[in-house]
Amino acid sequence: MGREIILSGEDYAGANPMYFVAYRVADSKYISGTSLVTKVDADWSSYAITLTLDADTDEYFGDFPLVSNGSYLVTLYEQIGAEPVEADDEVIAEGVFSWSGITSIPDSSSDFMIQLSHDTDTFINEFAEPITYNEFSGDSKTIRAVVNRSLPTKVGEDGRTLATFTEICIYNDANLGIVNVQHGRDTITFSPVYGGTAKTLLVTAVVNSDAGMHTLRVR
Repeated sequence: MGREIILSGEDYAGANPMYFVAYRVADSKYISGTSLVTKVDADWSSYAITLTLDADTDEYFGDFPLVSNGSYLVTLYEQIGAEPVEADDEVIAEGVFSWSGITSIPDSSSDFMIQLSHDTDTFINEFAEPITYNEFSGDSKTIRAVVNRSLPTKVGEDGRTLATFTEICIYNDANLGIVNVQHGRDTITFSPVYGGTAKTLLVTAVVNSDAGMHTLRVR
């Protein structure tokens, strides 16, 4: 992972060091190294994660540690003294995002930028639309999916025949998508487009999977 936290140099004209601190919203556990710990004021410097200035892009960037999934409040600070001190340092920006270990998604309160870290993020964030994934267990949640609305075709002796399925791509992630797809059981509800009606289709196959994304077949 790298450069998940980015602050444009245009937003900060100071000359002091920059760092960020993050804690998990669910239990207020602070990141210290790659661990989550209860905050101790005297240990503030151990929570500080350095932001580095990239002279080529005029941006400050920091790597989000490899900690467990969840929503984290991230606060960016200007360091005033010789070392980070919460009471002395100035807050530059802050925001909450969901961390999956793969990527992060800012909520509406975020003031900082999120760096897309691999092709799955770019593909899904740029081309996806909301769907409702209905698990066989009865749980449902809204996630983002790239839907191939141009149905694939197959070529036979009699020419082209419309396929009886379509394919979609979703995150292989517990927070942003679905990890354990149960094809033949799970269904997906698609929102109406162009004045149509919502449709619920069965997941019939997992065509391909990797650490970031599932490609599913539905009909």
